[in-house]
Amino acid sequence: LTFPPVVVVQAQGVFAHGAVVALQGTPHLWIADEWGVLHWAGDTRALAGRHVVWSDRTEVTLTQLLSLYRGVDVAIEYSGSVPGLQQALRAVAFGGTVVCGAYPGPYPAGLDLGAEAHFNRPNVVFSRVNSDPSRDHPRWDEQRVYRACLKLIAERRLDGEEIVQPVVRFADLAEEYPKIADAPETLVKLGVDY
Repeated sequence: LTFPPVVVVQAQGVFAHGAVVALQGTPHLWIADEWGVLHWAGDTRALAGRHVVWSDRTEVTLTQLLSLYRGVDVAIEYSGSVPGLQQALRAVAFGGTVVCGAYPGPYPAGLDLGAEAHFNRPNVVFSRVNSDPSRDHPRWDEQRVYRACLKLIAERRLDGEEIVQPVVRFADLAEEYPKIADAPETLVKLGVDY
């Protein structure tokens, strides 16, 4: 079982990879990534490592620019890997939110907080619900979170069966649990039947 490094919900962009979108009458440019999502090129640092096709340039008005696809509101990253977090930082629109759901070890060198993070200016949050005070405490405490989740499950609006896999016998837990850290590409969460 292999999971993508980042879960995003997005529409396909209308621009080819590397296309340049220019705001009429200004020096402002946006560059389309491989999904057609536009990223503002505030200065040459934003272009570092990007594929740019200068001959594929479109000039747009401000009204047209505001209607174009410029990233997702929220990207949820569960792999705990540098490429996963990098893609999440790249996928969000300006001011979007990156949710780090994994519990990774130390990140090795290679995470670029320059171009994507600096220019998209995302909010980065870490999901952890089983300790207070949480980010939204006292409005949301541990019991309120549990009640809300159980209600969503009971109403069949939330289904974690495809995420919480495999479900193992308690007797096999000592053998299976280390795979979360040792082989993260094989599972995201582990269920225990006891």
